[in-house]
Amino acid sequence: EHCLCSILVFIINDNIILRIPVLYGPVESLEESAITYLFIGLKKCQNTNELFKVSNYELRNPSSVDDIAHIVFNLVEKKIVSNNNISGIYQWCGKEMYTKYDMVAKIAKIFNMSMKQVVPVNGQGGVKRPFNTLLDVSRLNQLGIG
Repeated sequence: EHCLCSILVFIINDNIILRIPVLYGPVESLEESAITYLFIGLKKCQNTNELFKVSNYELRNPSSVDDIAHIVFNLVEKKIVSNNNISGIYQWCGKEMYTKYDMVAKIAKIFNMSMKQVVPVNGQGGVKRPFNTLLDVSRLNQLGIG
């Protein structure tokens, strides 16, 4: 077990890992992203009596794929310039914090859709998820990235 951890640390020390909790951006299908998937439920409840129950509990920090592309580019550039002195685990998340219900409300406003069939679910749902996906981005900030 100790040997495996040493190997993993060695591998990580020579590479860059970027952790990201929730992504959004252009998609080929709305099912591709947890964010765009919310639009499906919102649209479905517009002309029906069906309720769209959405978590208003867990906090999310969505990250734009465009922002992530810039961060990856900057990390690689700095790694090349620093002669490989940049490695390890880095984290990024968007600065804005929303519940899924907040995100649905923003989507509804943008597309001029009704929220009357959207029901906020307060409290933890059946599937246990992290309450807050805010990540420590200080390592990126120390490099002047972000």
